[in-house]
Amino acid sequence: MKLRHPPQVLLYTPLLVVGLLYQLIQLHLTTGTCISLPLPSPIQCLRTDENGDGLDCTVESYQRVWQDRKLCRVARAVYPRTEAQLIEAVASASRTGSRIKVVSGGSHSLNKLVCPGGENNFLISTRYYDSLIHIELTSRTVTAHSGVMLRKLLDYVAEFNLSLPHTPYWQGVSVGGAISTGSHGSGAWGRGSSLHDHVVGMRLVLPALQQEGYAKVVELTDGQEDLDAARLSLGVLGVISTVTFQLEPIFKRSVSLELRDDEGLEDEISEFAKAHEFSSLNWYPGTRKVLYKIEDRVDATTEGEGTFRHAMVEKLSLEEIENMRNSLELMERTENEDGLCEMEGMTIRARLEHGDGFLNDGLTFTGYPVVGYSHNMQTSGGCEEASSPVTPTGIDLNIFSDGTSDCEGGMSNTIESATTNTVCTCFWNPDLNTSMLFHDVAIAVPISRAKDAVLEIKKLRDLRQKTMCRLGVLGGLFMRFQAKSKAYLGEADDSVTFEFCQYKKREANIPKLQQDFFEEIEQMLLVKFGGKPHWGKNRILAFDDMHRRVRAMEKFLQVRERLDPFRLFSNEWTDAILGDGSIPRSAQILQDHCAFEGLCICREDSHCHPGRGFFCRPGYVFNEARVCRHEASTV
Repeated sequence: MKLRHPPQVLLYTPLLVVGLLYQLIQLHLTTGTCISLPLPSPIQCLRTDENGDGLDCTVESYQRVWQDRKLCRVARAVYPRTEAQLIEAVASASRTGSRIKVVSGGSHSLNKLVCPGGENNFLISTRYYDSLIHIELTSRTVTAHSGVMLRKLLDYVAEFNLSLPHTPYWQGVSVGGAISTGSHGSGAWGRGSSLHDHVVGMRLVLPALQQEGYAKVVELTDGQEDLDAARLSLGVLGVISTVTFQLEPIFKRSVSLELRDDEGLEDEISEFAKAHEFSSLNWYPGTRKVLYKIEDRVDATTEGEGTFRHAMVEKLSLEEIENMRNSLELMERTENEDGLCEMEGMTIRARLEHGDGFLNDGLTFTGYPVVGYSHNMQTSGGCEEASSPVTPTGIDLNIFSDGTSDCEGGMSNTIESATTNTVCTCFWNPDLNTSMLFHDVAIAVPISRAKDAVLEIKKLRDLRQKTMCRLGVLGGLFMRFQAKSKAYLGEADDSVTFEFCQYKKREANIPKLQQDFFEEIEQMLLVKFGGKPHWGKNRILAFDDMHRRVRAMEKFLQVRERLDPFRLFSNEWTDAILGDGSIPRSAQILQDHCAFEGLCICREDSHCHPGRGFFCRPGYVFNEARVCRHEASTV
């Protein structure tokens, strides 16, 4: 006779694995000797021509699958290394009327901004367009090719005792890609935390008439209307050749973390943003706790050589990645909310006690405050880098069946030593069948409305407090601050961005645990509080009615009409979210189960999944919300 363990024991132990893994990441115990598996190229091609250009290609999101789960195929991918080659590529597409999209080497967007649509169109990769970084000391500016990766730029600028005051947290992006999607850090002082608002110049390659050689270069400077459109353009105005950023004298940051109860959070947000230049916080509604990150500028002579190594962009072993995914899969199949809340509390303690990725001397955390140079204290990464030009045995990096490698120089060899060494990579590396998939919800709400937004989320939490512990699995509600933007497609007001991740199934049309609660939060922020979705994140449903969410959509469209009148740099996705003139279009895709995939806000039961017992219902607190709620008892 077999003994059966109590269900709570069976569920509790694997759930603890997630929390314990988070602590291991925080302690950086997995950064020893290992073979680093790089992230794959977003472009994969079946063959190349005599010029080295790719033919018969696909372009993918960084999680491999696009949100609509459809492939994006293109006829050709070109890899310019000089501006002359960039001009030639645009002219070639312009001559034939082909649509063009630009893909950076570190493409890191969830949305289909880089898919030109149609199999006869072009991709331009800036992977090798990264040789220029020029410092102008008198004006304190730096000009770089659009393909230069962020970490390379920051380290080079620091050699001249200069600094970009704000950058995104993830270093594995190019400067062109980062500004084109609105990447940002946190802080509402001065120009604010959005990287594109520190742009003071740009060179664009545009399609042109036959008598102009089918392509031309325009130079934009600070104060010009066209630069306010181009500094955040979604890639629809032309190819960015170079970007010029305004710099500041090098400085250091001082960082401390404080754990507080969330009582009164709604009254503290605005003052907290005003009090600290680089402030941010993580809210854990399920356990009623908030981690306040108190981050301020200090003089470069202040003692300290601190660094930031963000837990979720550090190298993880394949075993750790698999354990994390298996634990989350188990969490989805069960509803062990007590285990989730205990895990959330453990994760909060780990972040606080082990520095949350901040290391006092670059190696260890010994206590707060952590002081270090700004470029080492905000942007982090490392898991994307390869340590060996090989792939480990048993991992197939090629999505094609004929054995060809990707045309950007991807790796297709194997080595025996990988079987005896630890293999490490990013936890979302799509080349692994065990990697993580997730929806990233990031919505900027005017800071004047943040108090009401927090109060509404608290009302929902109070209905089912333990359900909210699910937010703690992937970091809680992350809150960052942004200043009103110069960019036409940027924030219209000083804002606070609410960001949270939801676990995503590999299979289509599979429900997520308590998904109706998190759909209601998403719709509260978008609809009730007029939130603006981050252009490179969010589910498709978030991008309706963008005209009223950004600073000056009509002005942006006027610039697009002048710079690219034939819409060669637009695609079906950008047409849907930008609209045509003053007429907004719907970005939502209405079909069976579309709400399960984040393609729509449900309007009828078929948009959920009646066969699995999920029906379209009003929200509990925000009654205008429409969410997929489980009601059947016979499923």
